[in-house]
Amino acid sequence: VTKKDEVNAAPREGCFIRGMILTGASWDVASAELCDSLHHETHVTMPIVFVRGVQAGAPPDAGTYKCPVYATPQRGSTYVTALQLRSRAPETKWVLAGVALLLSIAT
Repeated sequence: VTKKDEVNAAPREGCFIRGMILTGASWDVASAELCDSLHHETHVTMPIVFVRGVQAGAPPDAGTYKCPVYATPQRGSTYVTALQLRSRAPETKWVLAGVALLLSIAT
C-alpha cells in the first residue's frame, strides 16, 4: 500500500489500484498497517495499492494478513484474489473480524 494519493508514472512491473474499500478494519496511513476500526466506521477507502505477481506457492510474508478481495460485498462467488496487508496483530484477529477488501460497495 502506497502513501501516495497520486501516481505520476506507471510501474515497471505490476500495477496501481485506486479506490479499493477496506471493511472490518481501518488503515493507519502513518504506520502503513491494519488497525482496529474507528467507532461507526464501516468502510475505509484505501490509499493507492501497488500490486505485483509473486511465485505461486510462495509463503506469505511475516507480519502480514492475507486479505481476501471481493468484487462486491456479496462474498463467495465474487472472490477475486488475496492481497498481503501489513499487520502487527495475528492473522486470526482479522479473520474473525471479517476484514476484506471490496472493489465496489454496490451489490
